[in-house]
Parts: sequence; C-alpha cells; structure tokens
Amino acid sequence: MLVVLNSDNTIRQINEAVTKELGYSPEDLIGQPFVSLFSEIDPIALHTSNESLYEKGVCYNVEATFKTKEGKSIPVSFSSSLLYNNDQHINGTLYIAKNISKLKKVERDLKVINHELKTFVYKASHDLKGPIASILGLTNVAGLEIEDAADGEIRGIAKEYLGLIQDSASMMNSILLNLIDITYLKQARMKIEPIDFEDLIRSIYNSLRFVKEFQKVELRLNIQPEIQFHSDIKVVKSILQNLLENGLKYHRNEIREPWVAIDVQQTKAGVFLQVKDNGIGIPKEVQGQIFEMFFRASNKSAGTGLGLYIVKNAVEQINGNIQLFSQPSGTTFKIDLPSLIRTEVEIHPSA
Repeated sequence: MLVVLNSDNTIRQINEAVTKELGYSPEDLIGQPFVSLFSEIDPIALHTSNESLYEKGVCYNVEATFKTKEGKSIPVSFSSSLLYNNDQHINGTLYIAKNISKLKKVERDLKVINHELKTFVYKASHDLKGPIASILGLTNVAGLEIEDAADGEIRGIAKEYLGLIQDSASMMNSILLNLIDITYLKQARMKIEPIDFEDLIRSIYNSLRFVKEFQKVELRLNIQPEIQFHSDIKVVKSILQNLLENGLKYHRNEIREPWVAIDVQQTKAGVFLQVKDNGIGIPKEVQGQIFEMFFRASNKSAGTGLGLYIVKNAVEQINGNIQLFSQPSGTTFKIDLPSLIRTEVEIHPSA
C-alpha cells in the first residue's frame, strides 16, 4: 500500500492496493489527515518514527494498525521517506505499508504453542519427580536389606544392579530438576527479595554432598560483608549451584588440593561474582559452545549438558552478563548482576 502525504500530513495520493486492502476510494481519503487511517495510534512509536524520519530522511519497519472503511483493524508494517521539491525543501512524505495480518496470526499461534509446551514440560517434570524419588528411596532401602543377606555373591550382584538403577534414576532426577529450572526462568514471574550470599552458598554447597568425591574439593569463600542486593533467589541459586557443581565435578584427581573459590563483592549497580576453580579447564576450541543446550565439554562426568545453558539464561533473565576464562589449570566465570531494587551503597575497594 502506498500513501503520499502533503507537507501538512494530509493525504495527497493513494494507490490501488490501499483501495483493495482497506476499501477506501481516493475520494474518501485525499485531503484527510493521515492519522484518520489509523485504528490505534501508539504515540511513542509514532514519535520515534517521526524523529527518525526527520533526522535521517527515512524510517523503516514501524508497526501500526490501520482501519478499513468497514471499521476492521488490520496490522501493518510501514516504512517512510521524505519527499523534496526542486529547491530541496520538504514537500511531503511517502509511506509504504504492508499488511502483516498473516504474520501476526503466526506469532499468536507460536506463542500459544510455546506456552502449551512450557506448561507441559513444567507439569510433566513435577509429575515425574514423585516416582523418581520413590525409586531412589526404594533402592536405598533395598540396599540396606541386601547388606543382611547371607550369600555374599548374591549380595554383590544385587548391590551392583541397584547401583546402576540409582545412577540412572539420579541422572533422570537431575534432568527433571534442570527442566524445572529452565521453565521457571522462561515463564515465572520473579519474586524480588534481599539475598544473603553466605547462607545461600552454604546451603547450595551442603545440597551437593551427593556429588562423587565431594569431600576432596575445598570450598573457598570471600564474601564482602553487608552486601545490599535484591533479586529472585531461585534465579541467583540456579547460577551459583550450577557453577559450583561444575567445579566439584570437574576437579583434577592428580593434584593434592582441588578447590572452588567464590568471590562476591558489592558494586554500584549490584554485585560482582567470581567462581574460580583449579580443575581440568575447558578446551579453547569449544569455549564458544559451552552455553548451548545439551553441550558437554568433557566426558569425565555424565552430566545433562544443561547446567551452563541454565546459568546463561538465568544471568540474562536478570539483565546481567557473564564472562568465561579457562585454561588447562582451571576455569573462572566472572558475572555482573544488577540489583533489581536499587539502593544507595558505598563501595569499598577490595583489599
């Protein structure tokens, strides 16, 4: 659809596409204000497009809603360009608009499908948590009963099979918990509250005691006192838990003192987090892929490949940023997170 305006923004000319799409004849529109074509006017979008138009001479892909002669609303995307006379004075504007009804319908359908998929994953994950917890509990009980069995050979075989069942159930449980984290990050409304990093990190560390060789890895904490920081505790927990768990899993067996160090410092905007380890590191050639869904940089541990994907999404959910530095002697993640409730804080340089 093509619409030409006079310098006073009244309609000078339309093409046949306007008549076909909107039902107006040239007599209906010529001399009328351009805004009479609009069903809904977004003042901010209109102001932004006009600002761009008069600054650059052109404006591209502004979405609006036109109305037909019968009063029906039609979504459009238009671009515009200033027109000049022989003296290079502005004497009008050219608008080219495209009906995007089909595109908008596809967008709505995709939103419905996406919402249904997220709801399915969330509900299915929660529904499966109970049975998996039962399997883990029953295998633990069975393991205790087997210890009392008389036949040593049968006891050994049974314990081996129960161990395999437990490992499989634990892996499935990890996947489900990760899926729950992902759906929370994608669709839940955040609950903002003050974060106590000391309590949160200690709680996470204690919850990871099931990780193999947990006792071998030392946790080193350096948390600035009296940090003022507000955010969604589930989101922040997802970041710290996945990074800490990775540090525990991917330590180096050949060194005497494997460790994971977490540093938390107040910044003017929020907090700076650093999670550093002296583990196996991440090969340089795959560092650009580590935040992708289901990507695993190492075969050392049978992880889900979702941990760092969750970390990246969680950081972005609260408008933070994350950087990776890694070499064969260890890995460092540096994260800046803004406080979601701003308070005046005095920043003291770290010692």
